[in-house]
Amino acid sequence: SFVRPNSAVADVACHHAHVSVHLALNKIASRVIGTELTEGSWQVACESVAKYHVQEHVDIRLGDGTLSVR
Repeated sequence: SFVRPNSAVADVACHHAHVSVHLALNKIASRVIGTELTEGSWQVACESVAKYHVQEHVDIRLGDGTLSVR
């Protein structure tokens, strides 16, 4: 695996947040910050996170790549 157990992960350009959700649901990462540049994609990612009830572990941010992670 590319992700160490219980690590914090940045999912840049997360699109639908499938990777972010997977990491949280499977307890691979303790915290995931997903970023999206456009409001439409950000909204879709937020909906995915809510659908799978992983809001406690996944934070989707609207902004430009790694600049949104800081």
